[in-house]
Amino acid sequence: MGYPQDPSGGRGGQGQRRPYAPVPPPPRAPRPAPVRGATGQYRVAARPRPTTPPPPAWVPPQQQRPVAPQYRPVPAPRRTVPAAPPRAVPHQQWSMPAAAPYRIPAGPRQPVRSGYPQANWQQPAWQQAAWAPRPPAKADNTWLIMLLIAIVVLIALVLAGSVLFLNGRTGTDAGGTTYPGTSTVETTTTTLGTTTTSAATTSSGGIGTTPTGTAALQGNPLYANPSTGLITQPCNAVGWPSDSTAGQRFFDSISPCLDRAWGAAMRAANLTYRAPTVLVPTGQLISSPCGMTNLATENVAAFYCPSNETLYMPPKGLQVDRYGNKPVIYLAVYAHEYGHHVQRVSGIITAQTRIERQNGRTSALGLESSRRLELQAQCFSGLFVKSVSDTGGQFTRADYRTAYEDQERGDRPGDPNRTHGTLAHSQGWWDTGYQSNRLARCNTWSATSNDVA
Repeated sequence: MGYPQDPSGGRGGQGQRRPYAPVPPPPRAPRPAPVRGATGQYRVAARPRPTTPPPPAWVPPQQQRPVAPQYRPVPAPRRTVPAAPPRAVPHQQWSMPAAAPYRIPAGPRQPVRSGYPQANWQQPAWQQAAWAPRPPAKADNTWLIMLLIAIVVLIALVLAGSVLFLNGRTGTDAGGTTYPGTSTVETTTTTLGTTTTSAATTSSGGIGTTPTGTAALQGNPLYANPSTGLITQPCNAVGWPSDSTAGQRFFDSISPCLDRAWGAAMRAANLTYRAPTVLVPTGQLISSPCGMTNLATENVAAFYCPSNETLYMPPKGLQVDRYGNKPVIYLAVYAHEYGHHVQRVSGIITAQTRIERQNGRTSALGLESSRRLELQAQCFSGLFVKSVSDTGGQFTRADYRTAYEDQERGDRPGDPNRTHGTLAHSQGWWDTGYQSNRLARCNTWSATSNDVA
């Protein structure tokens, strides 16, 4: 949240009026105003096998936020659908440790804004007028000229106010999300005793600087507006990923829906957006810039590699032979991995990786940061599934239970390094996103440690 700086300085007092004021010089032409101007896989964990005893009942977190794991769908015991989690109540903020070396490569450099010099203006040379006989006295029309100028200025102000008002009302979703027009926001960030103030211009083009540190985690622009959610839209999938060819066709058909939803949210937050790539590999050994993944020995349904910003959706990992023709399950898994891409381009993954680098990936703080990341991607998945349900497309409220009961994709009981959260929290954060369709409810970085255990 930014805070504008206080203006400083003031005008001096007025001088004494002289009896005879000299003739003022010709007025200066107004000057134009200056123009404002690593690698690692993020996977979805597979649901536990039916032999795994059911986890204890989950109490919805008081403050909603998420993070995503790679996961492989596994049937879970039937659970009663919980009521929508309570609204987020501020808890004590989780503070990020001192900056550490980056593991995930940083995004493209931001364009350098060039200066906008003022146009050169020179005082015109003053010349003595030649002598001429005094003309006859004319009526003083100064008051009429001033009145006309005042009317023109008033009309200009009314038009400018109307434009700003209309810009502020463009782009909404069914839940009342408002995407603002262009404005200047001054933000102040305090981290480890250092305070930095910067100005950012928000616009529909999404040209802001990618945030870092705590500004990318607890204070990310994505959830700065508590009423912002994903736009609602119909979305229709082609078939289901029964094999690699059908899978590529399936995910290519739903990718535009996610591109539109997250592209609008990113631009509304003044963040630069770029769409990811999706691949549907065959076999059990998958090679990517993030390393080799063995589906036969690893608990992986799908994963996202930030090095090449690519989602890997293998049918073997998705267990299509078990789930069959249930498109909403594959949609939810894909939305989770896509959520990791959103974290990548919004600066969240880079900031989380710095925590792991500084404290150790398997340290208590490193593991907790991983759970916050994965549970946030779970919440993002629920957000998207909700945004395309009952909107005139393929997916409806009837798909909710099918998707909800498949969301126990967290850490298995007894796992030594818990990176994804409990099964109940994995399901709970997904449901938080679905029930609210509010990005602010997915701010896992401000949740208590108990809510991301």
